Amino acid sequence: QRRARRAENRSSAIIVGAGPAGLCLARGLRDSGLRVCLLEQQPLDALRRPAFDGREIALTQHSAALMRELGHDRYFVCGHDRGGRVAHRLALDHAAAVRKLCVIDIAPTLDMYDATDMRFARAYYHWFHLIQPAPLPERHIGADPLWHLHYVLSAWGSGALDIFEPAALADYEAAFVQPETIHVTCEDYR
Repeated sequence: QRRARRAENRSSAIIVGAGPAGLCLARGLRDSGLRVCLLEQQPLDALRRPAFDGREIALTQHSAALMRELGHDRYFVCGHDRGGRVAHRLALDHAAAVRKLCVIDIAPTLDMYDATDMRFARAYYHWFHLIQPAPLPERHIGADPLWHLHYVLSAWGSGALDIFEPAALADYEAAFVQPETIHVTCEDYR
């Protein structure tokens, strides 16, 4: 029965992480004829109270277990930003399973903090804002969560929201007005 389940779960494309990039990619591939598997991070409770060893390790172990359950013993891994940190950790902890690794847009955080100047602080203001103790950033963001979400998404992209599919943007808007989503977003930086 497990072998039959594994055969059913073969995917043409596996996307780890349903952040803006992963969700848009999955939606973009939906009519391609590929079987797309979108792996999302752990439940909110696990993110609210991560193990002492940090979220990357918790997400790594969860992702590796999901891949095994889906019948993928060896696979290619690509990650961006936080997903890149998870992908890097996955390659370290599960080297036999990772055929090739592509890590996009990550830098050692401590090195970045050590080299901070005014230009960097302005560009990466969220690093400094979101690490503040709760509930400071949560209250700031919660005062107008949609404005904040739109500002961040447009500032990190092309300067406009039209790069996002309307359904994907609507999903983010619905989630980001929830206080627990805002809190977990802040916790991701603490």
